[in-house]
Amino acid sequence: MARSEAETALTDPPSVIIGIVADIEPGLSAETVLDAVREAAPKRPACRQLAFVLRERPELLTNAEPAGPRGIERLVVALQARGARNVVRPLCGDCHQPKRLTQLNGDIRICTACESKRRKADRHCEGCGTSLTYYFRGPAGEMLCRDCLPDIPDPLLRLQEMIASADPGLDAAVARQAVEVAARGRTATMRRMAWELAEQPGLLLGDGVHRSPRLLVLVDELRKAGSELIAPPRCPQCGRIGVALRYPLDGRRLCGSCYNHAKAEPCSRCQRTLPVATRTADGRPLCRPCSKQDPSTHDQCVDCGRVRWISRHTAEGPLCDTCAKPLTAVCALCGQTRPCHLSSAGQRRCRPCSQHREACSVCRQVRRVTARTPDGPLCERCYDNSEASFKTCPDCGTVDRSWHFSLCPKCAATRQLAKILGPADQLTADMGRLMASLLAKPRATLHWLEMSAGADVLQELASGACPMTHEALDARLPSKALRHLRARLVVARLLPARDENLAELERWLDSTIKALTDDDDRKLIRSFATWGQLARLRRQIGRDRPVTPAQTATVRRNVRSAITLLAWLHDSGATLATCTQAHLNDWALTGKKDWYSARTMVGWAVNAGHARRVEVPRRPRNDAVSPPLDADERWKATRRLLHDDAVDLRDRVAGLLLLLYAQPMTAIVRLNTDHLVVTADATNLVLAELPLHLPDPLDSLVNQLASQSTPLRDGPAWLFPGALAGRHMSSTTLGVRLRNLGIGPRRGRNAALLDLCAQLPSAVIARLLGMSPGTADRWAGAGRRGSYAAAVSRRT
Repeated sequence: MARSEAETALTDPPSVIIGIVADIEPGLSAETVLDAVREAAPKRPACRQLAFVLRERPELLTNAEPAGPRGIERLVVALQARGARNVVRPLCGDCHQPKRLTQLNGDIRICTACESKRRKADRHCEGCGTSLTYYFRGPAGEMLCRDCLPDIPDPLLRLQEMIASADPGLDAAVARQAVEVAARGRTATMRRMAWELAEQPGLLLGDGVHRSPRLLVLVDELRKAGSELIAPPRCPQCGRIGVALRYPLDGRRLCGSCYNHAKAEPCSRCQRTLPVATRTADGRPLCRPCSKQDPSTHDQCVDCGRVRWISRHTAEGPLCDTCAKPLTAVCALCGQTRPCHLSSAGQRRCRPCSQHREACSVCRQVRRVTARTPDGPLCERCYDNSEASFKTCPDCGTVDRSWHFSLCPKCAATRQLAKILGPADQLTADMGRLMASLLAKPRATLHWLEMSAGADVLQELASGACPMTHEALDARLPSKALRHLRARLVVARLLPARDENLAELERWLDSTIKALTDDDDRKLIRSFATWGQLARLRRQIGRDRPVTPAQTATVRRNVRSAITLLAWLHDSGATLATCTQAHLNDWALTGKKDWYSARTMVGWAVNAGHARRVEVPRRPRNDAVSPPLDADERWKATRRLLHDDAVDLRDRVAGLLLLLYAQPMTAIVRLNTDHLVVTADATNLVLAELPLHLPDPLDSLVNQLASQSTPLRDGPAWLFPGALAGRHMSSTTLGVRLRNLGIGPRRGRNAALLDLCAQLPSAVIARLLGMSPGTADRWAGAGRRGSYAAAVSRRT
C-alpha cells in the first residue's frame, strides 16, 4: 500500500470509497456515490473505518459476505436505491437471507431473529435449571424463570414506602411521579430499584454511586421535587457534588473527568499518559493535543468554512475549536452569566437556552429558535430570509437588519462609540476622523468591540493616555486584537502606513530571542535572524511590495529549526562551532521535522564562519503531492466558474485567472482597478509588460467585480478587498475559498502552465503573465509536446 493512499484514506475517506465504488459501478456519478456514502456513514470516524476496510477488501461489496462493519450493508442498500446493479447486499450468516444484520456471532454478522434463536438455545434458569423462552433478571443479574423470581407484588408502592422512610415530609404523589420518571414506567426497572434499595437503604442518602443509573435519576427527581433529606451522591474519585455520574468503573459510577483519567493510556505519538481523545484506524490511542494534529480528525467547519480540527458536531454540521468557543456574558433569556452565543437577532444566549428546539413556522423543521414572531418561532436560516429581521431604526429611520434594541448597525455602533469616545460634537478633530472611519464598517466595528478589549484602548486614545503611535498600540494589546483599529487609524491618516506582517515578524523575533537562556545562542540567533533572514527578506520584497504571510511563516520556521538544532547540540555535548556532519546525520535519525528547515541556518553559519564545512541536504521534492489538475477537471471547473451565478463573483474571477492564466494567489489578491484597461472594444488586464486581452464572458465578470469595489482615499480600489480596511484579501484566505470549490491552487496553476507553455513561446508567456524568463523556460521545457504528452499520460 502506497503512503499516499493511506494518507488519502485518513484525510479524505469519501474519495477512497468513491474510487472503489467507481470500479464496481462505473455507471454511477461521483455525486451519487457521495450521497450514498453520507447516508451510510454520516460521521467521519465511521466513514474512515469504512474506507480502510474497503481499501483492504473491496470484494465485500459484491460477494454477499456478512463480514466487516455494518456500514458496508448500509452503503450497499444506499447504492442499490440509487440504481446500482453490481453490488450485492450481505446475507445473514445463519439464515442466509438479505436482512438487517444488526448482531454479531463472532466475526460474522447475523440478523436479530437468528441472534434471538441462538440466545434462546443457551438460556437456562439459574434457579431451577429449566430451559427458558423468556427470562427475568434477578437481584444479582442472573437469568430466572417466573417461578424463581423473588416476588414483590407492587414495586411502585414498595419504592414509595422506602422514599417515605428516608424523607417523611415528602408528598406521596410527588414520590410516585419521581419513581415513574426514573423507571420510565417499566415495572421491571421498578422491581430492580426496589431490590437495590432493600439491600442498601443508604442509596438515597448519598451512596447512589454503587448501583444502577436509574437510582441516580430517582435521586435527582426527588431533589428537584423539593426534598432536602435525599442526598445527592458525590463522585467517589474527586468528591464533587452535582456532576453527572454516567461512567461505571470497578462497581462505582464516576464523573466523566475522573473516568477519563482512570482510563488514560500512553499516547501512541507523544508517549504521555493522558486521557484518550480518539484512536487511529488501527486502534492506537491518541491524546487530545496529538488528535488535533491528526488529519483524520479534520473536517470543514460549517461556521467558518475552514478545514480544521473539529471540536464538536452539531445538527447543522461540525464546528472547529474556534467557532465552538462562546463568550461569557449575561444570557438575554435566562439572565444568568454563562458562556453565550450571539444570535442573529442580536440576543446573547447561553447553551441551555440556545439548544431549545422547536418546529420552525416557515420550514417546519425542528431547529434552534433564533427569533419569535406573531406567526411563530423562526430558525436562524428562515429568520435571515424573513422580513422580521429587517426593522425600522428608531434613530435614523432606515430599514435594515437590527443589531439590538431595533437599532441598525450604524446607529448601534454610533451609540457604542459615543459611550467610549464621548459625544460627537465634543470630539477633537482626530477623534472625529477616527469615529467616522470606524463607522464606515459598523458591523465589523461592533463585532470587534464585542470580541476584543478594544474599548479600553479607544478610551485611552480619547483621553490621551495612549499616544497615537504604532509603538504605543503594540504595548497595549497583542497585534491581532488591534488589527481592525490600526487599519482604521491608517485609513483615517492618523497613523502612517507600515508593513504589518513585517512588524509582527520583528516583534515575534524579539520575544523569541529574548526567551533564550544561553547568551551565545541568543547572539547567534539574533545575527542569523537579522542578517540571514530579515536582510534577505527586505531584498526580496523591494520598496513597494509588502511581506506576505507565507514569507513570514518561512522565516519563523527557519528560526525555530535553528533554535531546535542548537538545543539538540547542547544536549549532545557539542556546539555549532564544533558540529560535524556526523552530528547532523545523527540529528536527522532522531526524526525531527526541522531537519530540512535547518539548511538555511547551517548554510548561513558556514558562510559567516560560525560552523565548519557541514551541510544539510535540500528537502526532496515530492511531485506526487500536487500533480497537475486533470484536463477534464480543469475545463469542467472553468465552465462552472464562467456560467454558475451561485458562486461568489470574487471566487469566479480568481478561479478563472488561476485556471486560464496560471496566476498565483499572491498576484491575484494584489490586483486593483489600475490593472484594468477598459476601452470601447475590449477589456485588458495588465499582469506584466504586455496587456492581456480578456475574452467574453470573463471581461464582463472582471468589470462587474471592479464596479463593486470601493476606491481608497489615496489609491485605486482592490479587486479582492480584505476584512481589514485598506488591505487586500490574504492569499491564504483566497486559497481556502477556492479549495472549498474543489479547486486546488497549486494543481490548477501547474495544469494551466503546462497547457500555456505547450502553445506559446516562453518569452511571450513571461511578458504576458509576469513570470521570470528562467521560470518560463523551465515550464516551456516541461510543456513541449513530448513532455506535455507524458505529463498528461501520467496524471490520467
